[in-house]
Amino acid sequence: MRMPVCVARADADDGIRPGYLADMFSVIEQEKADVVFCKTTDQKIYAGKEYCVLAKGEALEKYLFRGFTSGVCTMMVRSGIIKQNGLVFAEGYKYSEDLHMVWRILEYSGKVILLEKQLYIYLKNQGSAMTRFDESRFDSVHLFKDLEDFFLENNRAFFPLFKKYAVAHKEWSLLWQAALHLPWTEFSKLTKDYEFNTGLKELSSYPVKYVKLSSKVFLISKRLFFICVKLFVRKETFGMQRYCL
Repeated sequence: MRMPVCVARADADDGIRPGYLADMFSVIEQEKADVVFCKTTDQKIYAGKEYCVLAKGEALEKYLFRGFTSGVCTMMVRSGIIKQNGLVFAEGYKYSEDLHMVWRILEYSGKVILLEKQLYIYLKNQGSAMTRFDESRFDSVHLFKDLEDFFLENNRAFFPLFKKYAVAHKEWSLLWQAALHLPWTEFSKLTKDYEFNTGLKELSSYPVKYVKLSSKVFLISKRLFFICVKLFVRKETFGMQRYCL
């Protein structure tokens, strides 16, 4: 008997490759897993692996430390996980409501599959919501603080790790986006209006090197952080242009 699954649809400005549904369904059925994540076309494929199997605790920690990244569009999940736990998307938020859902799905899953196939086509549209920065970006922080309460209630073993790093990393991400899309005067005002230092100090022990180092740069000099982000993105863009040529 085939297990029931549900699949999140692709965003309107993205795309999917042939096998998007079939390949994820095949592995989730074969392994009797609760959820499977595929990769996007801009994520690295590890040679020699078709997929890896993670227990819940390992998956939660790996997701926290960017061992894999995913939103709802790159996953397939058993419908029972959604229905039995009454999971719905948080309403009234513009950003990170999908990540808020992913974290809760992971908590309620027993076996997680990371599929080494680029099945989701992520297109970077310069006019999309992800290329703009405004006050609604702080939706992410509010939702991740809500997740702190969720893990305190449902997974006290994981809660301390999530509380230490999750909101702090989301604040770091906000700073990166702000530096990328705002002029210096607005970026400087943002860092004065909102307290980022406390969270970024927590990231001094975060295991992802570029997050840890850039957080230290911000604590030393906000202006230097701003310049570094601009230079990094310019270098990456130039590299992609050369690759495309």
